[in-house]
Amino acid sequence: MDLHQRVVRTTAFLGGCLIGVAVLAYEGFASMSPPETALLREARPASPRPEIGHSGRSIVRAATAVSAKDSDSELEAQIRQTTYRSLLREKGIRAIRNWRREGDVYRATAEWHGEPVELYVDVHTGDLKQPQRLKSSQVETMLRRQGWARVQEIKRSGDTFSVRAQREDKLYELKIDARSGHIQDQEIVLSQPFRA
Repeated sequence: MDLHQRVVRTTAFLGGCLIGVAVLAYEGFASMSPPETALLREARPASPRPEIGHSGRSIVRAATAVSAKDSDSELEAQIRQTTYRSLLREKGIRAIRNWRREGDVYRATAEWHGEPVELYVDVHTGDLKQPQRLKSSQVETMLRRQGWARVQEIKRSGDTFSVRAQREDKLYELKIDARSGHIQDQEIVLSQPFRA
């Protein structure tokens, strides 16, 4: 079960529980003796009592079933968008603006490692459809922001960048995931003080 499905099920469950608690509280109120209800009414203004034909448990089950079936509810859409935006920020995508749904994708504008980008995100999975890979200039910006110096020899092969960069007077060969920007591997090429 992926993160999106867990969030949806948890939200549906909690929503159903809250409705159930409210119904059980009402049923408890309805079963009170007249002196007890009189004390409560003095403490609160009178309000019309809704007619409830189901027990609290059946209402919880019904609310949970309706919430689980309603895959495009406003609350679920908000949770989905918040989750997807957090995942994008983990990839280094910042300043997300103009977020909107267009069919099966969310579109937005953003900044990804120093460059403006137009984002296309799958509504159902949260996968980044476009842009799919970083550019060489974005890899350089990302590494410099992480404290790497003398970033050079940036080459992409498929979904992996090979880059040479310096940190603490050592020259490294880095392997970077072109889709996420994560450093997959780093190997010291020159361990003595590096001067170019």
